[in-house]
Amino acid sequence: LFAITLIRLTLVFYFPDTEVIFDKRLLIAMLLIIAYLWMRENSDHLRLLALNKSLRISHEQLKKAEIDVITSLVVAEEEKDEYTYGHSERVTQIALAMAREMGLDDDKKKIIERAGMLHDIGKIGISDLILWKKEKLTDEEWVIIRRHPDKAEDILKPLKFLTEEREIMLSHHERYDGLGYPRGLSGGQIR
Repeated sequence: LFAITLIRLTLVFYFPDTEVIFDKRLLIAMLLIIAYLWMRENSDHLRLLALNKSLRISHEQLKKAEIDVITSLVVAEEEKDEYTYGHSERVTQIALAMAREMGLDDDKKKIIERAGMLHDIGKIGISDLILWKKEKLTDEEWVIIRRHPDKAEDILKPLKFLTEEREIMLSHHERYDGLGYPRGLSGGQIR
């Protein structure tokens, strides 16, 4: 259509007294084909947008389901011991209160919420005899306890969308003075 219009304008400009008549049936057919293709492309575009939205919703539901399953494991672990019962929920509520006070956006608060609920998942891999021990822990038992942030990271590593949460969980026993664990981070190194 553009080419036909360009040819027509060129002929009219160089030959103003000449009447240019193209086959009108051909022109109408071409316009109908172009209109059909445009409508088809528009329809396909709208269908792809709807599919993309549906896919994003399904992806978020899948992520939530994965987190819910893991959270259930944490809750099950905590219910075995009255001392730790509800610990992850309390940690989460305190962390979210701090996030609100800091004015963090909703995305950051969601990351903090997930990290709070999952932060002690690594304790699943630690013997109950050590976790529930009433006496003072031995040096060897402390070494085992101090591995739970690393175990949490290992457990959640397959969930690629939890990258920031894993880093927070890995750092939840670090201390500003560098005497924390597992990496001995200090100051601004702690996330």
